[in-house]
Amino acid sequence: MSNTIGTNLKKYRMKCGYTPRRLAEMVDIAVESLKDIEAGKRIPVPELVEVLAAAVRQPAHRIYGLPEIRTPAQTIAKIIEDEEGEEVTVLFGGKRELDIIMMHEDGLTVRLKRVPEDDSDD
Repeated sequence: MSNTIGTNLKKYRMKCGYTPRRLAEMVDIAVESLKDIEAGKRIPVPELVEVLAAAVRQPAHRIYGLPEIRTPAQTIAKIIEDEEGEEVTVLFGGKRELDIIMMHEDGLTVRLKRVPEDDSDD
């Protein structure tokens, strides 16, 4: 099993110069819990990933190992229904990054954050 979350969290924790104990104190979790996450023995809930990401000064999508989402300048939602369920395609305006993904009884919630446009070319 891949340990993308743990590997990325450890990389950014170390980049910030934090020990496991320091980061655990910052986000109010047990040091052993943090070590288990970094070792891939435990998968954190999305809310904890968000708090951990903020503590290591990174957007959540980097902890998840997901790319930044760049989107066109308009918002369009298209729903296609078939025998197996629904497929939803949504195009958003502006530059976005993935903030959180949550699975629940009614489906999937994906939350995006708008990224401020800058004057530099990527």
